[in-house]
Amino acid sequence: MSKEDIGITVSKETNFSEWYTQIVLKAKLADYAPVKGLIVLRPDGYSIWESLRSTFDEKFSKNGICFIFFALAVMIIYSNTLPLKK
Repeated sequence: MSKEDIGITVSKETNFSEWYTQIVLKAKLADYAPVKGLIVLRPDGYSIWESLRSTFDEKFSKNGICFIFFALAVMIIYSNTLPLKK
């Protein structure tokens, strides 16, 4: 087992971004998608998101603020016949 598998390898004070990424990935709340820059929420991560969204939606509704979502369509190509830019 490598050091990266055991625990968090950076401190929050030193590199917050890397610390947060390690927390999310090692807790299996989200994972990287095969599309660059896209993260997919796992079931526990999605559950947390739904709880937060529900709480904030209730608070926003009381103040007349509406929730909106922007649709994101991602096409994943599994074929090796089409060249992909890297």
